[in-house]
Amino acid sequence: MTDTQGTDAPAPRAFRKPVAALPTRETSEAVARLTASSPGCRETITPILPVACDGASVEDAAGNRWLDFASVMPFQKIPPPAGGPAMRGAAAKAELAARLLRGAPAKDPRIFFASPPDGAIEIALQIALEHGRRVGGKRKVKIASIGSGLRGMGLGARMSCGLAGLGPDVEALKLFIQAPYPDGWQNEDPGLDSLQAALDAAGASGHDLCAVAVEAVSSNLGAMLPLAYARTLSAWCGKHKALLILDEAPLGLGRTGAFFSAEAIGIEPDILCVTDAGFCGSTFSAAICSARALEVSEFVPGWAPMMGECVAWETALARAAWLQADDALKHIAAAGGHLQAWLAHLGAKFPRLIGRAAGCGMIGSLLFALPGVKDPDPVAADAVVKNCLAQGLLLNPTIAPATVRVQPLLTAPEEALTDGIEAIEQVLVALDR
Repeated sequence: MTDTQGTDAPAPRAFRKPVAALPTRETSEAVARLTASSPGCRETITPILPVACDGASVEDAAGNRWLDFASVMPFQKIPPPAGGPAMRGAAAKAELAARLLRGAPAKDPRIFFASPPDGAIEIALQIALEHGRRVGGKRKVKIASIGSGLRGMGLGARMSCGLAGLGPDVEALKLFIQAPYPDGWQNEDPGLDSLQAALDAAGASGHDLCAVAVEAVSSNLGAMLPLAYARTLSAWCGKHKALLILDEAPLGLGRTGAFFSAEAIGIEPDILCVTDAGFCGSTFSAAICSARALEVSEFVPGWAPMMGECVAWETALARAAWLQADDALKHIAAAGGHLQAWLAHLGAKFPRLIGRAAGCGMIGSLLFALPGVKDPDPVAADAVVKNCLAQGLLLNPTIAPATVRVQPLLTAPEEALTDGIEAIEQVLVALDR
């Protein structure tokens, strides 16, 4: 180690600086108002009110600084694309559409904008049902949904991920068949046996399906769709004339190190659902459809253009342009490799606490399990989130049982990632005693 005393070496950057006890008075008052008007949302609220972001950390009005591993503010201020005056309104929308279609992994794609974050999946489900009726009649209207990650709060989004609360007697629920996500932990099936088992249990077959919907990276497990599984599923959908819907909306663009996650997986979905920033601060959502998805009917969702006009198109365009720049994606890919190496290190060092460390690019997860078994340990997961918060590291509240998602800002430098993982490691050392 080099001694820097007496030199002009810059001081280490302080990514974390908690200075006031949590929750602050402002946060307590805001949470009280929100939970009074929106019952049931308390457990999903991060106990801070950020007012500023420097590209790696967020600050509140009291001067607390947290290293943001939850993407509470997923983008810092990004300048408009270079090469001319800033575009606004319809011009920005047209340029955004062109940029999205230019990189889309589909032949002759078309795009439908909708309100963020779950409008895209609603459009995708409508297109799938229309496709099924056209190619297979009244029978071909079922949708297989792989995984149970949250896809939004719209009715179609909720039904597609099997969320409880709708009631077993809702007729539309019978259209959806739930299959487990191939996470390599609870579901170790490398093929489609688990999907076939779900179809058999529902008394259905591939010929009854108008679509299969799956997330590129599971939003609640942090696991990426295995490449071989994705390609097998794509071929299976083609054989049964079912559309493959790849939902990237909960993830956001660019997080895997590729503009679209479908590029990293190596498949061409029939419908790609995207947002610019996942469920945290998105300015738009869109369903990008292949020619095959629309070949039987030129689907035009009448409500989508109207809802899409709420988008701040110049902001959306600036984000997309920044993500498509070579330097941005190179940074995300390099930083993502750094993050994944650290997560693997934690999984290997703490086998009594961590059952599985997974992820891709700038998203990952730590699944906490009881020693020697695959039973989740939500107590340990919650303790990690709370103790990291006290150290100035902001993590997402656990969504899936005992899974802590690690989702830094895309602009975070590698030294910030190292600082955050070291904070998690310190917490794990204390828990592992």
